[in-house]
Amino acid sequence: MTADAPTDAPAAGALALTSMTGFARAEGVAQGFAWTIEVKSVNGRSLDIRCRLPAGVEVLEPGARTEIARRFKRGSIHLVATVTRTAAVQQLRVNRALVDQVLALGRALAAEGLVEPPRLDTVLAVRGVIETADDTAGAAEAEVRDALAAGVAIALDRLAAARAAEGARLAPVIRAELDEIAALTEAAADRTAPQPAAARERLRAQLETLLAADPPV
Repeated sequence: MTADAPTDAPAAGALALTSMTGFARAEGVAQGFAWTIEVKSVNGRSLDIRCRLPAGVEVLEPGARTEIARRFKRGSIHLVATVTRTAAVQQLRVNRALVDQVLALGRALAAEGLVEPPRLDTVLAVRGVIETADDTAGAAEAEVRDALAAGVAIALDRLAAARAAEGARLAPVIRAELDEIAALTEAAADRTAPQPAAARERLRAQLETLLAADPPV
């Protein structure tokens, strides 16, 4: 498995690795919305960032990319955010145009002696005077975006921890491989050291045989 060098330099002689593979998740609720951030990292020669954000929170993508680039140097990182409504976020509002019409009609009828002057409870009881408005914009929308931005930071912190933990599990394996390579190299050096002397002895013996021939070479 490929590993990425850590941002901070390891101590002398230490083998510190950060894997490029990992997965992290963060979730929460805000203003009647449930949000989820999932971020996945796989091996890559360089840093490749992909973000998929729902409509209304796309403005968070530049900041998310900046945070990813600040934390990681290599790997293909894919961040996905989802937002779902958990409850209707509503507020009441008065249809002032309709109120004005009801009051004008009530005053006109009262002036003719047909009805009593309109009272507040009578006006508010008229259908359509009190309306409900979906409060997904404004402060609620801003709060959802803030929650998502915080969630991105949490998910990236967890991804960094996951990659570091994976690297920690890889370190003993790689250290054992390096020790074996060092041992094999040393053994090979020990076996090749006497070879020049042995070659000289073989050549000397061959020359002596040739010189002892009749006639000698």
